[in-house]
Amino acid sequence: MTPVSEAVILMAGEGSRLRQGHGGQARLRGSDKTFLKPFVLVLGRPLISYTLETLMCAKIKTVH
Repeated sequence: MTPVSEAVILMAGEGSRLRQGHGGQARLRGSDKTFLKPFVLVLGRPLISYTLETLMCAKIKTVH
């Protein structure tokens, strides 16, 4: 079996559903409403960093 060496990350969008809190209340205000989902901070790190770290551990060489 040929080892996997490439991956595609399907992560895009403005994260409009992330703007809503429980009960439909906005969690972000003002200029905070414009952000890209891959860069949303989760536990102090951009969301995409968790995906990239996992791919590095799996020895993936190329990410698209």
